[in-house]
Amino acid sequence: MSTLCLANWLFKPIYMILNRQPSQRDINISKVNRVLIIKLDEIGDVVLATPLLREIRRNLFTKAWISLVVKPETYNLVELCPYVNELLTYDWSVAWTKRASLVKVTRHSRAIRLALKRLWWRNFDLAILPRFDIDYYHGNFLAYFSLARWRVGYSEDVTEDKRIVNKGSDRLLTHPVKGSNHIHEVERNLDLIRFLGGTVGSSRLETWLSTEDERVAENVLTSNGVNPVKDTVIAFCLGAGQAKKMWPVDRFVKVARWVKEKYSAKIIVIGGKDESGLGHRLRQEIGENVVNMAGRTTLRETTALLKRCVLYVGNDT
Repeated sequence: MSTLCLANWLFKPIYMILNRQPSQRDINISKVNRVLIIKLDEIGDVVLATPLLREIRRNLFTKAWISLVVKPETYNLVELCPYVNELLTYDWSVAWTKRASLVKVTRHSRAIRLALKRLWWRNFDLAILPRFDIDYYHGNFLAYFSLARWRVGYSEDVTEDKRIVNKGSDRLLTHPVKGSNHIHEVERNLDLIRFLGGTVGSSRLETWLSTEDERVAENVLTSNGVNPVKDTVIAFCLGAGQAKKMWPVDRFVKVARWVKEKYSAKIIVIGGKDESGLGHRLRQEIGENVVNMAGRTTLRETTALLKRCVLYVGNDT
């Protein structure tokens, strides 16, 4: 029995009992009091979804309860978001295995557990999934298990690859949306608001920092002899989520040596713990002009550091 068939077999009776059958096609915005937004992507795509969070709150659901689900690694980034009432985490990461079915079952069970523990009792009216590409993370299943009356997300038919990998997933949505593959990710997110009948006032990106985040960034610079007002401060990020997306370290070294010689630049290395060794190598090659902060700051603290830089040099990350 496929995962989708198993889900239908398990949950159709519950839907019937709770009178939340997927056949309710017309979304009555005035009846939406509780909204679930599922954004399980990596850091960059979460940042690109910040206009969606703002515009949903300001121009569509001004008084609704809004819950946002993210992966644990991006929790810190959106922890201070003023546009949601509740922030939840869903860990979709699973250790590699040759049996793809085991990965699916693991993610499936985690989605069910989160629904049982945190979602069902919220009685969500609407679930929104701003994920255009392939849903590797079981976001559609999470929306389905939430028992939200209406579930809006991009259709499995928006790309050929998604049609293959997510075959049948449109049945987990009440409103699969047909979207364009030729517009910016920010606009694709905002198009879901337009689909729901809302308006978009701005596509501006946001991040939300605390006073402590700003203080940490200032201390990092001053304790390493960096003056962000007088010095030319440049951020380097040598790592990426996948090795194929990484520029060779030797080329970063050449760029770092050039900006040091031409501009006397100070270089702040940012990134995760796994990239600390790359930062150490850059410092060995360039010297004290390099401050290696890879793996030593939170996402928000890293953002505060980036605010104090004039340039960022990095990979697809």
